[in-house]
Amino acid sequence: MHETCKKILDVLTKIIIVFSIITMGIAVIMTFVFVVMRFVFNKSYIWGDEAIRILFLSGVFLLVGPVMVQNKNVNLTIVIDGIKNPVIHKIIECFNLILGAFVSAILTYLSFGLFTSVKGQTTASHMFSKQLPYFFMVAGMALMVLFCVLQLIVRLTEKNDASDMNADANALEAR
Repeated sequence: MHETCKKILDVLTKIIIVFSIITMGIAVIMTFVFVVMRFVFNKSYIWGDEAIRILFLSGVFLLVGPVMVQNKNVNLTIVIDGIKNPVIHKIIECFNLILGAFVSAILTYLSFGLFTSVKGQTTASHMFSKQLPYFFMVAGMALMVLFCVLQLIVRLTEKNDASDMNADANALEAR
C-alpha cells in the first residue's frame, strides 16, 4: 500500500508538472506575442488575453497539490524546527495533511458551485466557456484532496527509523 501510494503520487506529480510547464510556457510566449502585437502593430485581440488567463490559471491551480505535498510551499517552521521528537513531527505533518484535505474539499465544493453557476456563458470574445477557468479550480482542489490523502497514507504506513533501529537491536540481542 505504501509503495503503491508513493508511485501514484510520483506519476501524478510528474504529469501535472509537465502539463503546468507546458501551459505556463505557452502563456508566457503568448503574452510576449500579444504585447508586441498591441504596442508595435496596434492590434489587440481579446481572445488572446482570455487564453493567457486560462493557461496561467490551469498551470497554477493544478500545481497546488504537488507543491504542498512536497513541502515546496511557503511555510513557517520555526516552532516545528524546535521539536526534536520524530513522533510529534509525524503527528504535526499528519494534522497538516488532514487540514489541507479538509480545506481543499471545501474549496472543491465551492469552486464546483462557481463552475455550475456559469454554465452556458461565454467570455467576452465568445471563444471560451466561462466554465473553463473554474474547471481548473475544481480539478486543482480535487487533486489537492487526492494528494493529501495519498501523502497521509504514505506517512501513516511508513516505518519510523527509531523503531527499525530498536527492532534491529533486539534481533541482534536475540542471537
